[in-house]
Amino acid sequence: MPYLEGERTPPLPDARGQLVGMTLRNLTPANLARAAVEGVLWSLAYGVQVLREQIGEISAITLTGGASQSDAVRKIATAVFGLPIVVTDTFESVAVGAARQAAWALTGSLPEWSVPVLSRHDPTQADEQAAAEIGERYGSILRSYFGD
Repeated sequence: MPYLEGERTPPLPDARGQLVGMTLRNLTPANLARAAVEGVLWSLAYGVQVLREQIGEISAITLTGGASQSDAVRKIATAVFGLPIVVTDTFESVAVGAARQAAWALTGSLPEWSVPVLSRHDPTQADEQAAAEIGERYGSILRSYFGD
């Protein structure tokens, strides 16, 4: 759990960070780095779950920005979300997004302009299983804060 100073989404202002399952054998710098990335992604996964409850199924997650350039982040994201990960060209996607917003403000209609996709990463069966298992652990921690 990445909540070192509480969290806004989910609304957990008094939450604190947690590392679960540590042993002397697995407490390595690489695993701590992975735990930090997973914590951030699981926080986003909570938002995706809330969005699913409102709009229905989600077919893919789009990553853009600095972290999306990391192969490790893309692989971990595929396992966390259990969905295809689409990586966009950071600079192009920001430009297209800004232009879409400007056009929307000007015309009142949001244009359907595509964003350049650099790569797509489909989850394996192991990724989907990991997402379900870790998701259950994450969910149980959230339930401990919110109640069942």
